[in-house]
Amino acid sequence: MKSSKLTFISTFAAILIVTACGDDNGNSTDVSACTEITCGGHGKCAVTQDNIAVCICDNGYHTDLSNAANCVVDSEEPNVCKDITCGGHGKCAVTLAGTAACICDNDYHTDPSNAANCVVDSEEPNACKDITCGNHGKCAVTQEGTAVCICDNGYQTDPENASNCVEDAETPNACKDITCGGHGKCAVTQEGTAVCICDYGYHTDPENDANCVKNYEVDDTIVFGHYEQDNDTTNGKEPIEWRVLGKNGFGQYLIISEKVLDVMPYNMTYIPITWEKSTIRSWLNGYGASYNTVGNDYTSNNFIDTAFIAEEKALIVTSSVPAHSNPNYNTDPGNATTDKIFLLSITELALYLASDAKRQADATYYTVKKGVSVKGSDLNIESKDGTCIDDHCYALWGLRTPGYFVDDSDIYSVAYVDFDGSYNSGGCNVSRTDIGVRPAMWIQY
Repeated sequence: MKSSKLTFISTFAAILIVTACGDDNGNSTDVSACTEITCGGHGKCAVTQDNIAVCICDNGYHTDLSNAANCVVDSEEPNVCKDITCGGHGKCAVTLAGTAACICDNDYHTDPSNAANCVVDSEEPNACKDITCGNHGKCAVTQEGTAVCICDNGYQTDPENASNCVEDAETPNACKDITCGGHGKCAVTQEGTAVCICDYGYHTDPENDANCVKNYEVDDTIVFGHYEQDNDTTNGKEPIEWRVLGKNGFGQYLIISEKVLDVMPYNMTYIPITWEKSTIRSWLNGYGASYNTVGNDYTSNNFIDTAFIAEEKALIVTSSVPAHSNPNYNTDPGNATTDKIFLLSITELALYLASDAKRQADATYYTVKKGVSVKGSDLNIESKDGTCIDDHCYALWGLRTPGYFVDDSDIYSVAYVDFDGSYNSGGCNVSRTDIGVRPAMWIQY
């Protein structure tokens, strides 16, 4: 915030005092006393309740004793105001004669018999009477005889009321009312916007720089994006739950959908194929016809645009997708790719979902109605209307690792995860239509 000039009357500030006309009680203000007084360009002239003109010197300046109408840099000279209390109703200043005198509070004036004391005012009106300056400044009387506030640092005179002080209008505090969710401190950027410096274990909310949210840990659940899941399009798409599989040192998280979200062949035609040229890669990321061997254009009908709005897509990291080999078969994995959304490989499955129980995934009612292969977890019976006997509808879901390819026997397969969570490295045929899809991705969240 821009600094305001700090001009106030301090017990140790030296202030020019010139005797002006008025009655004994100092209640009739003679504003002409400030005529031609410039205070050396380092102060302001005003008339007090006691009919004296004062130079209110800027912070770090005091009255030049050799020139009553000038403010000079503070020196080490002894302060005659030491131990002067002004009767508890004012502030001490130094007169031209080098003696102590009091600048009295509202409703008080200088004691005619003792300039170093303040006594209560008479019944006559005073321009500064009852003026509080919003409790952020001191009142003085202008040459026109009106009350004006000399405001504290960070405040300025109210443009609609000169006898009030308000926060600086030109430099509003962007951090005002910003709590950072109770887990950080607010700071103002060079652009003047609020941003949170979050406590350990928290990070900046990607949707709101002025908030701190808890860091996610492995196995935590994140809600991100929306997709049809209850097979009722009249109530809109449902929020997607994702499981955190891993994280790096850049505030990025590897996540996979908690449930099987859709049903899609690895490739639309039965040919030897790898992830790079598969139709499922193009469908997940919204790629055009040149990205897959079949030549299907998914730029307008795809997963990423259906599940996420623009602001959410901006949080998905474009990452390198390795061409991991099949650990049990000498199958060509193809080339590595760069994508936002991908399927897990067998290598990643073993790294991030190390047990069968962690690999099991329920189908949504939407995918059941689309024909995903599901079984009851205990009774091994097929689901009806999306509800299994024991409240689970474990589905088959696909990986990106090529399975067992035998050209002579016309066998082209891709690895997948079975109902019980075990993975089948030999795989199923690449164009099988009842395999579920669990998208994975890195997000900056």
